[in-house]
Amino acid sequence: MKRSTDFDRTKLLERILALETMRERNSQQLLGKDLEMSSLREQLRAAHGDVASSLQDKLLQKHQEAQQRERQFQTLLKETEDLKNKYCAASQMCEELQKQKVPSGEQAAVQEQLRDALEKNQNWLIYDQQREAYVQGILARTQQLETQLNEALQQDHKEANSKGRKFEL
Repeated sequence: MKRSTDFDRTKLLERILALETMRERNSQQLLGKDLEMSSLREQLRAAHGDVASSLQDKLLQKHQEAQQRERQFQTLLKETEDLKNKYCAASQMCEELQKQKVPSGEQAAVQEQLRDALEKNQNWLIYDQQREAYVQGILARTQQLETQLNEALQQDHKEANSKGRKFEL
């Protein structure tokens, strides 16, 4: 139970950190866009005619992008707050669960059963490995004997052919 809640807590913290990082990055992008808008305004004041209308169009586009980023920022801010609240609730629940104790007699019995099961599992794993090694050894020996038998049969066949006898397999 504790591992699961620790895992949930860790996941929530990771998500909060990711959202905080994203919020900071968006904030920096907004600052960069504000500086870019200021620069465009200065260019607009310096130039007249077609350049001015072009820059006004760019300014409008940048303003719309900034509004969209602000909406995203607000959404991320709300999600971060929700995750913080969930984290606090999970932490409180973990503390409450840690305060509840399992009777020590039951806990000892469960731990003993677990140790027994783990020991039996280990013994089966060792037996399985030994059996696998034994089977592999028998297969290798069988293949070796088959190879020797084939070589001997070929040798007998060659000898029979050289003596003029017909040898049948």
